[in-house]
Amino acid sequence: MANASEVCYDNIGCFSNAWPFWNTFGILPNSPEQNGITFHLYTRINPTNDQVLDPNGSGTSVMSTNFNGAHKTVFIIHGFNGEIDDDWIKLMTTALIQYFDVNVIVVVWTDGANDNYFQAVANTRVVGAVIANMIKLLQRSGGLTLNNVHLVGHSLGAHVAGYVGEIITGMGRITGLDPAGPAFYTANVKVRLDSSDATFVDVIHTDGVLGLQKNMGHADFYPNGGKIQPGCLTDPIAPVYSCAHMRALYYFIESVNPDCKFTSELCQSWDDFKDGNCESCGSGCQEMGYNLAYNADGEYYLRTGQKYPYCDY
Repeated sequence: MANASEVCYDNIGCFSNAWPFWNTFGILPNSPEQNGITFHLYTRINPTNDQVLDPNGSGTSVMSTNFNGAHKTVFIIHGFNGEIDDDWIKLMTTALIQYFDVNVIVVVWTDGANDNYFQAVANTRVVGAVIANMIKLLQRSGGLTLNNVHLVGHSLGAHVAGYVGEIITGMGRITGLDPAGPAFYTANVKVRLDSSDATFVDVIHTDGVLGLQKNMGHADFYPNGGKIQPGCLTDPIAPVYSCAHMRALYYFIESVNPDCKFTSELCQSWDDFKDGNCESCGSGCQEMGYNLAYNADGEYYLRTGQKYPYCDY
C-alpha cells in the first residue's frame, strides 16, 4: 500500500495498515475508548453479578475482586454486533461456573463491533492488544499462569483471540467458534487465528458463508460438514446463515457439561465420514468442545441433533 499509515495508542502501541493488514481496505483501528472495551469477571462467588476489571489498573484493583489465579481463567469474546446481554454469553458463563470452578471474564467491545464491518475487523487488533494487557496485569498481580488461560472467541472474536496469542506467547488454549470468514478468506496467518497462537488451538466450523472454511487450529471440527446445520433451514427467526454461524456457540455451551458428548471422528472429508471411511473410535475420536483432549490433531467430523440438546443425536 503506497500510502500506508498508522495510529498509536497509549499502553498498546501502534497499528499500521501496511501488509499484511490489507484486509480492511486501509481502515485503521479505533482507540480502546472508542471500542468501549470492558472486562466483566464472574466466579462461583459472584455467578450473576459481575466485577469490572481495569486492564490499566493496579494490582490492588485485581486483589479486591474474586479473581483466583489458581483457577483456570476463561475469556469469552463476542464478535460483530455482540453485546453483553446476548443470551449465549449468559448461557456460556452459567455453564462454565456450574460445572467448573473457573474465573470467567467476558470481554465486551460493543461500540467497536457495531460499526461498519471492515471498521470492526480493524478494531479486533486493538481489542486483542487490550486483552493482552489484562492478561499481563493478572499475571503480575493475580497469580495467573498462561497455561491456565483459555480464550473462547466467536466470529470476529476468534481472530481477536488470535491477536492476543500473537502478543503473548505460551497461551494455554484458544477455541475459535466459527471464526469470521469475510475479510479473512485469503488473509496471512498473522492477520487471523492460527495454530501458532496458543499451545493448543481448536476450531468449530458451522457456517459456509459467514465462517472461515479452512483448517486453522491443531484440531478443526466440522459438525454436519461445517457449512450448514440441521434445523437452520426451517428456523423461523434467524436467517439460515446466521443460524448456522451462531450454532457453534450452542454446541460449545452444551459441551461444557461432561455428560453431553459430541463424539467426533478423525477423517479426511465430510464425504469420507458419510461413507464410513474414517478411523475407528479406538484411536481416531475426540470430544468436540470444552472437554476436548489437548492431544487432538487433525480434521474431525460428526453429526448433531437439529434442536436442543444438540449432543443428543
